[in-house]
Amino acid sequence: MLANQLRKLAVGEDHPTVITFDMALYEKVVQLLDARPDLKQMVVPRLGELHVVMAALRALGASMENSGIDDAWMEADVYGPATTRQILKCTHYKRALHAHIYSYVALYEMALEEFFNDNPQLKYVCLKATEGVEAACSEGKDIKAESVKQVNRTLLEATAEVITAFQEWEEQKSQHAMFQVMMSYLHRVETILFFVAATRNADLELHLQAGEALSKLFFAMDHIMYKRLWPRYIADMHDLRINHPQTWEELHAGNISVTKSVIPFVSVGEDHTCENLNKLMKIRSGIIGISNNANARQRFFKVTPELSRLSKEFKSQFDMEADRTTEHHELGPSAVKRAHCTIDKIKAAILSHGNPFTTEGDKLYNVITLVYIPDEYVPQILNADVTGQKLYEDYMSERINGDVSLWAPVKKVNNKMFLSGNKKITVKLRDNTVDLKETKDLFARTDSLKSATRDKRRQGKAIQNQVRDDTNIKHISLSRFLSHDQTKADLTDYLAAKIREYNRGSSKLIITSASGNTRSNKYLLFEENNHEEADTLLIHQAVLASHRNPADAQLMFFSPDTDILVLVTANYDLLLKNTSISMASGVVQIEPLWQALGKERTKALPAFHAFTGADNTGRFSRIRKAT
Repeated sequence: MLANQLRKLAVGEDHPTVITFDMALYEKVVQLLDARPDLKQMVVPRLGELHVVMAALRALGASMENSGIDDAWMEADVYGPATTRQILKCTHYKRALHAHIYSYVALYEMALEEFFNDNPQLKYVCLKATEGVEAACSEGKDIKAESVKQVNRTLLEATAEVITAFQEWEEQKSQHAMFQVMMSYLHRVETILFFVAATRNADLELHLQAGEALSKLFFAMDHIMYKRLWPRYIADMHDLRINHPQTWEELHAGNISVTKSVIPFVSVGEDHTCENLNKLMKIRSGIIGISNNANARQRFFKVTPELSRLSKEFKSQFDMEADRTTEHHELGPSAVKRAHCTIDKIKAAILSHGNPFTTEGDKLYNVITLVYIPDEYVPQILNADVTGQKLYEDYMSERINGDVSLWAPVKKVNNKMFLSGNKKITVKLRDNTVDLKETKDLFARTDSLKSATRDKRRQGKAIQNQVRDDTNIKHISLSRFLSHDQTKADLTDYLAAKIREYNRGSSKLIITSASGNTRSNKYLLFEENNHEEADTLLIHQAVLASHRNPADAQLMFFSPDTDILVLVTANYDLLLKNTSISMASGVVQIEPLWQALGKERTKALPAFHAFTGADNTGRFSRIRKAT
């Protein structure tokens, strides 16, 4: 009753309330409206654009995972393994959207280069037209508007000619599998970007057109809830023209999105706005800590807007408005430079293994690893969009326009994509049978698990300590003192410098390494290194020492760490013959281990040790190394 009264007060007696939901709540609302048709005159439910785009990005990630585009992000050192997982699963909206935009531009540049190689005359036409625009705009104060308009028209005509020729070229080249699958990825990204543009520009018509185009992606990639309810949403929005014409006009006028700035392309969906408001409430000076205090909450909601208004009025008197931005933040010089740099890196990573747009034949492969996809999966990958479109059209005719219930079971298609071809094996472990599927997820978990292990060892919040000669650590536990990463780095630099200083006159060669810099107490030059762990750096220095010393010299490692023993054994063929390691249990000679295991097994030792004993691999068959 209260909600109905608020509706009448806010939008009027004869107008419904438009409310935006995420998919989980939208499903419940549609069920309620189907059970209570009288409520349809009071409420118009909408799906939040942010959640729709995130679902589309997840579907896009599933369609191209293991195609090599994701590997290119890591090989180009643009994103790490953990971030790549975030992008593919779209657990980070902005990062996922930008990653696909960067890949889109990089791949399109590669396609255009191949297109202009086949059509050099069109490249000349484009260059001539752009040079004309540049010349017309460089006249300074003497510039004439009509001349600029004329060269701009010439450029648009040349562009239209190129677009037509490119479409014909694409149709001709699509007989090759790699070309077709790369262009399919580009078109999927385009569809998502059109949908985002509709939200940013508050364009209802484009919102519905791009939304309908997204349907085939949801159907092809088996997003069940969107397969069931996204067509219903599109149909209901079109029905507003007839059922609620005034509401349609309001949405059509730009009220489909929330706009707080005169800068173009900055509108956001209602659900996105709510997420931003929730974030503001949870940060410093927000509602955190006063949620259980009624008086504090009341003061917060009453005083905060008033303080904001007073602050804005005060600043306006002295021309000090906080928001003086006149263009979109992504058009700033630093943002544009960063984007171009990222695109160039991704493009270079892919081109280092060949241009996929030049590959002929009916084979598909990972553009980075060059591993072929099984032939039986190729047709499903190539026809995913066609399959999704047909399923969408059948769904519309049967459930939206037909007699089949909207809530009848929705079958999965189970299209085989790039990741489906990964090797699968079954391993018997004691009384358990474990299915293993070849994946790179393990590497994405390394950093997070290592970080979690360090957090446990810190025993509370990390505190950075100064590392100097007069630092007193008598009453501080070592684990507490080293809880902060910067303290450990400073201590490493400090100890390295002190060791060299102490052994300055020694006849022994003392080598230290800290912060990527390797130095000694002698006049020797060392290359910089980027070893994260001292384990591998020890092996690196030992190999260099083996080259500098005679073959009969003795090489001994002093370390209680099993990792060092494994690495020394695996790399024994690069070290001196008389190599040993001094551990807590005694001195271990490496040559007998090498002879007993053989070269192939010793080379496999690091991988076997990482899988069975290292703390950064988590657990296997419910067995893991203790922290």
